[in-house]
Amino acid sequence: MSVRLSSIALLFFVSLSVIPALHAQDHPAPVMNGKVEMVVTLPGPGGSENIGQGADGSFYITGFADRILWKVSPSGQIDKLFTAPAFTAFLGIASNRNEIALVGYQHPFRAPAPPGGRPGPLELSHVGSQILVLDKAGNLKATIDGLDGQAFNGLAR
Repeated sequence: MSVRLSSIALLFFVSLSVIPALHAQDHPAPVMNGKVEMVVTLPGPGGSENIGQGADGSFYITGFADRILWKVSPSGQIDKLFTAPAFTAFLGIASNRNEIALVGYQHPFRAPAPPGGRPGPLELSHVGSQILVLDKAGNLKATIDGLDGQAFNGLAR
């Protein structure tokens, strides 16, 4: 039961890490009420995008713009499992007993910024979607390219 609650707490706090980036100007920071235990804080500079759980109970978390795949062991140890700085984003994640599938974009996913400094609109027609197949140690085994115009996002097992 405590493993399940820890899993839910981790999912909850990883999800919350995206909220301030999206709504920092509009909403106050979440208030801790003592009913949820924080089990891990990712050391990366960017926000998280997706989370999946491996057969051994580890969590895999994608760092969106910093292009890091984090592994959090059942004991709470955090490891930078894989990174690919040439990509522009990591998104979906799924795993089985022997492999991890990770979605990456090879090209920018935003149009150029308009005058005024705000981020440009999403432009997903030429992102170079690719699924990266890794072994459990984070070594790249294979890649699967998307077709031009495809923008892969989440994965499900």
